[in-house]
Amino acid sequence: MSNEDLRRLPGKIAIVTGGSSGIGRATVELFVRHGAKVVSIDLDDPAEPETPYPQGIVFVKGSVTDEHVWANAIDAAKSLGGVANILVQCAGLPGRERLLDTTMDSWNRVLNVNCTSIMYGMQVFIRALVEAKRPGSIVNVSSLAGVIAMGAGIAYEASKAACTHMSKTVAWEYAEDGIRANCVAPGLTITGLCLKQSATFDP
Repeated sequence: MSNEDLRRLPGKIAIVTGGSSGIGRATVELFVRHGAKVVSIDLDDPAEPETPYPQGIVFVKGSVTDEHVWANAIDAAKSLGGVANILVQCAGLPGRERLLDTTMDSWNRVLNVNCTSIMYGMQVFIRALVEAKRPGSIVNVSSLAGVIAMGAGIAYEASKAACTHMSKTVAWEYAEDGIRANCVAPGLTITGLCLKQSATFDP
């Protein structure tokens, strides 16, 4: 059996947020190895040349909080052959402040990236699928800190709890359209976000 026979995503088009580093980048590289075409969204350019970015990817630079970036991602998917049928949302911000240290600016900054952009990304993605009458799959990356309190900061933990429940809600709302929504809640994962969150710990 050839490697091509073992690929699980041939013909699929995926949008991955936070695709330049960490879990997002690992997702992009895995999808490409399994035959998918990928649109990667990130504020930062992919790191090179130490770890060269794989081929077969369209990179959209910008914030997941920007509606124009999402419009560009949908157009980029079309340039790869059609409507994206996979969405993986990995982009995130840390927010380690305790309740009494949290300002409205820091609260809104974390919630906008970790919660509001998740909602908007699903909305844009599902609207395109419904209009095209196509099935699809969503995977939102939450955190163990969205399930239990772990000292990761009230804004971060609240945003991840919201991500988890939004995924359940969307799964319920769009099951009849053939659109699945799942959420994964990683524990300690050594990524750039982890290092920003704490020198030793990130949920």
